[in-house]
Amino acid sequence: LGLSGYERLVSQGVEPLFLDTQFRAHPKLMDFSCDAIYGGRLRSGIDAAARPAVCGFAWPRRAAPLAFLETGGPKGGAAEHAEGESRLNRAEATRLMGVLEGLLAGGDVDCSQVGVVTPYKGQVRLLRQLWRERCGRPRQGGAARKAPLVPAAEAGRLEIASVDNFQGREKE
Repeated sequence: LGLSGYERLVSQGVEPLFLDTQFRAHPKLMDFSCDAIYGGRLRSGIDAAARPAVCGFAWPRRAAPLAFLETGGPKGGAAEHAEGESRLNRAEATRLMGVLEGLLAGGDVDCSQVGVVTPYKGQVRLLRQLWRERCGRPRQGGAARKAPLVPAAEAGRLEIASVDNFQGREKE
């Protein structure tokens, strides 16, 4: 029971086959894993134009839709905290809520096209809670309060899950 189906097949003499072309990630995002993991052997089966940067976020380089966001670090209150067997970071989660609102307001994607991936189940729980709270209350807008950015029915279509839950699937 300690072997996967793949390991059993290989142990019985089935020759492994390297699938050398990926069709999901933007080519610039794929470059890192290509070099770091696959020794330059992985190719992109899609053109960068097929994965444009979505509106609603100030991308550092629109040609490479990847950004690292400053959250203030531990001195700014952005430290990880234990939650049972897991971890969470409230400052990162709060920052992400603003990013999500911007992306959805940008109009290129809706909730069903967005996936939030985190390695920690504690962070998943916190993000889901904050998302529910954000979608359930009206937004501030000058003197008048605006309707929530995303109606509750639509908000439930945004997936927030751990890395394992997203393995092998596509999202923007």
